[in-house]
Amino acid sequence: MNRLFDVDNGFFRFMGKVFDMIVLNLITLVMCIPIITIGPSLTALYYVALKIVRDEEGYVVKGFFKSFKQNFKQGVLLEIICVVCALLLYVDLRVTYNWMTQDSNYFIRLLFFALVGLALLAIVAVGYVFPILAKFENSTKKVLINSVMMSVRHLPYSILMVVITVGAGVLVYIYPIAIFFVIGAAAFLHSIILRKIWDNYIKVDSQGKIITEEPKEENDAEKIEE
Repeated sequence: MNRLFDVDNGFFRFMGKVFDMIVLNLITLVMCIPIITIGPSLTALYYVALKIVRDEEGYVVKGFFKSFKQNFKQGVLLEIICVVCALLLYVDLRVTYNWMTQDSNYFIRLLFFALVGLALLAIVAVGYVFPILAKFENSTKKVLINSVMMSVRHLPYSILMVVITVGAGVLVYIYPIAIFFVIGAAAFLHSIILRKIWDNYIKVDSQGKIITEEPKEENDAEKIEE
């Protein structure tokens, strides 16, 4: 009976995580309002969510703003890059599709489907961009490269992450009130998946900072305990 009300039992730990994710969800929503801060906000979201998954919660609000501040410039830059790439792909697809409907030769069809494939790769890869920024010490170029390489190498996990994101979007579309918890829930599920992936790439430099390089074979990865 005493275990039922023990704050260290599984139920209370789970409810604590749920509460933390709701708080994290609300902070992320508020900080995304200026639009230009979406990148740093998503980075901070994953910074805390990854710690919650590893039972390293600490202070949710403090952790969020710590990451938000540290990764602000790089987060904004990556956000701009992602938006620009998305717009370019959208325009190219529209132009190529219209071109294909007017003159449907082999080359145009091949170009269109190549762009579709590139767009799908971009959708899968972007799910890694801000978690990688939150977790690792990388240059902006390295973040983008590692996002693409990890998304391809771990394609089943990558697809699952996209499904979770789409499912969250559909839920918000049907029940708009879900936006107050679904962002945190999706980040938490993504973080569970990412935790399984990170061990392939985690290593530390001479100063103790977490870094990554190009993906290595699993038996070559140097693991650390944070």
